[in-house]
Amino acid sequence: MSSANYVRPDPLTFKVIRKSTSRESEEIREKVRECWKENLDYWKKGEKGKALNLTADCIVNEIKEEIRLYHKELEIGKSYDVPFVILPADTRFPGFLNSIGDHMITTSAFAVSVALSMYDKGLLGDVIYPFLGNNSCDREILRGFIRLAALLHDLGKMPPCNHAERSYEYVKNIFREDGELAEALALTASRHHYGRYTSQDRRPSNILELIVAFADKVSSSSRSIVFRETDLNSGKDSMMNFLRRARGFKEIGYNIGSDEDLKRIEDLIRDGHVEEDEDFSGVRTYGFLDKDENASLRVNSRLVNAERELIGEKGEGKLVSMYFFEIPSIKSYVSRGTSLKVYAGYSLLIDYLNHEISRRIQEKVGPECVISDEGGSVLAITPSTFKTEEILTGVLDPEKGELRFFKYRDFKEDFLLSEFFLGPKEVWEGWGEKSPYLRDSVRSFGSLVSKFLSHASSSEIKPSSELGKERRIPINNTCKECKMNPKEEGDLCGACKLAQDMYVEFRNSVQSLLGGEDNPGKRVEVLRAFNIIRELIHDLKESGKDVVGIKVPITVDEWDENHGGSGWIAFFDADGDNFGKLKSNATTLTQYIAILNGLSFYIYYSIERGLLYTIEKKGEVNFVPLVLGGDDIIFLFRGDDVFLFSEGMDMALKNATYSRKGGELERKATDADPYMWFGISAGIFLSNKVDYPFILGKEEAERLQGISKEYSKTKVQPKLKGAGLITSFLSSKFGGTEEVSSFPGLVLSREDVKGLSEYMSEFCKSGLNTKNMRELLKYIKEDKISLTYRVFRSKGTDIVKLFLEMFNELQDEELLRKLVITFISVLEPMEDMPISAGNEKLKKDEICTFFNELEAKAQSR
Repeated sequence: MSSANYVRPDPLTFKVIRKSTSRESEEIREKVRECWKENLDYWKKGEKGKALNLTADCIVNEIKEEIRLYHKELEIGKSYDVPFVILPADTRFPGFLNSIGDHMITTSAFAVSVALSMYDKGLLGDVIYPFLGNNSCDREILRGFIRLAALLHDLGKMPPCNHAERSYEYVKNIFREDGELAEALALTASRHHYGRYTSQDRRPSNILELIVAFADKVSSSSRSIVFRETDLNSGKDSMMNFLRRARGFKEIGYNIGSDEDLKRIEDLIRDGHVEEDEDFSGVRTYGFLDKDENASLRVNSRLVNAERELIGEKGEGKLVSMYFFEIPSIKSYVSRGTSLKVYAGYSLLIDYLNHEISRRIQEKVGPECVISDEGGSVLAITPSTFKTEEILTGVLDPEKGELRFFKYRDFKEDFLLSEFFLGPKEVWEGWGEKSPYLRDSVRSFGSLVSKFLSHASSSEIKPSSELGKERRIPINNTCKECKMNPKEEGDLCGACKLAQDMYVEFRNSVQSLLGGEDNPGKRVEVLRAFNIIRELIHDLKESGKDVVGIKVPITVDEWDENHGGSGWIAFFDADGDNFGKLKSNATTLTQYIAILNGLSFYIYYSIERGLLYTIEKKGEVNFVPLVLGGDDIIFLFRGDDVFLFSEGMDMALKNATYSRKGGELERKATDADPYMWFGISAGIFLSNKVDYPFILGKEEAERLQGISKEYSKTKVQPKLKGAGLITSFLSSKFGGTEEVSSFPGLVLSREDVKGLSEYMSEFCKSGLNTKNMRELLKYIKEDKISLTYRVFRSKGTDIVKLFLEMFNELQDEELLRKLVITFISVLEPMEDMPISAGNEKLKKDEICTFFNELEAKAQSR
């Protein structure tokens, strides 16, 4: 066994948490063996389909759990055992961005979809192995068998050389309790190469082996990212930077391919050409970035004709589909609620319904087939024969189904296998002299997803059984919350009552967790919001800290009562920057899932870290998750918690993105080199009334989030790559400024923000004088907004001279410090913000630097 060191950079930051060796390969085999042993009794009892599918589920769930722990490690620095994630699927550049775990999952997703489609269409032919069935193949046994063969096809890695032969031996040993099964799985898993460089006895010899081989090719571990042309970098420049970083890994002893292969790729990047064919043993680009637009079609010709080869004389057909489900306009449902329980309950209920649809797909096909079930929708790879109505049975029940109160959209579209690798067929040809980077960023899985989602978004929205009814509702019989539906239970309609019950169940489950009991119902245990709190409690207990500081109210009146009637509330609305662009850069499903998981867990753990940071600083955190789906976040905080939360969230994002001090690897490996900004833009709206209408608070916060996003686009993204939190906030009365001084974001302090440019222009035109300023000092403890407005209306001396005079004359140092911080917070949006980039900070303009120095002097007096 090779003792070489391997490296798998993060697909978003190119950072490496630690090296991998043959030891990780051994750990993976041990974990697979444990999964089989856990379910061996089912096999012995004759429940063969159950044994195989539960074993496959166990492997997939282990991979997904390691993906979660890997991203937690990125943000908090604690090491976890994650061999499926840190071991690359291919050691060679550029494929070393893909983990072995991601490649296993996507290969299985394609293989099981093809196999089940062919089974359902009667195209599999005679039974290949006796244990698959007596006279005809058993569908559940087939499903489990093909999933396991696909999941384990690369079990012989590392190293890549001769891995198929080792896969045969390892798989046969793991399933040794049944010789027939072990031999069949070993052959089907190991015969996944069909090129001329593969010996005849190692090539696919039957239909199941060929299915795994095509699935392996479609999920290709060797193909990686293609950079789109941007205003900042050409695709060629970005690819050359990536290659230089890869060579840095090689210089410090990591196996990423031969010097000859790297030189050939460099020539290719510089508008060259690489001679290769399918299963070429050296450099593998599969014809991508070649100046000849037909190179990739020629190199992948057998994959292009996969359906014809699989189906044979029975005709052409598409065997794999993408499926999409969503409840459109989540915020429109959430906004129906006027009480906390109904408002937040709708969001939780929709999240549960998405996970319920996802669960049903996982049961019928496999958990590896669900690409995403967050953000208010479900996206999955399925057989073309997949019957969508089957997974909706029950949830659409007109009497008890939760979906009966919602409009929904479900859409399925069939594709050729090769389209998952080469992008939509209509973009394969006709590129002429256009840039290969433009061409091959379009000929990709990311583009296929974009096409599919475009079709899905224009598909029919289906009315639910309840909403489809025509009825007249007396005004005195309408629901007190939504004012749309008739009362059914008390003052609430059926939908609002269901939402209210959902929030109460969620909150009760949180209270049980705080009391040491972790036994939520099936509706709550899948919720992202609940699992963040569960993990927060776990991390607090693990560090020996008390969990009583986690406070999720049943009504926001609790916050007012606990603070003598003077509590503040804050609406926090956030959205990811460039998340869609990053996903569209993915050339394969393997890369798409890796990027999607990265972005999803950046949000997940930055939220958890923000909550934890707040507790560490003040002993408690008061919050409610109003909306938490994908990169769409709306939280409600007690006002004085939101800034600590934001600070902690920002720190977590930067920890995940930039380099960590120390670590196992040399700085060339641990230093991050992100190629795009993928931070989070947020808006915070504060009110001193806990009964402030949720819908209005959300709208204000959403408007501020839009200002942050525009600032990110125009000021941050042209200069920074990586992640961080950019925040705008305002309130009618906000007096605290200590938090503002260290708050790492954009700070706006006007009640009537019409636009960032207008706001900055107005301040720059304002004039001040010493007399006016002395008069204004009395307002600083009372109302920062009033102070700011009065300053805007003042006329007089230059602002810098004014502060010099005040520094010399003012005796109240605390007031001076607060005043300086106030104006720094107003001025910072005018120029570069102090967002950390690694250990560096962006340079501020002279006036902001002056104010920082002035503040320091004031503090030292």
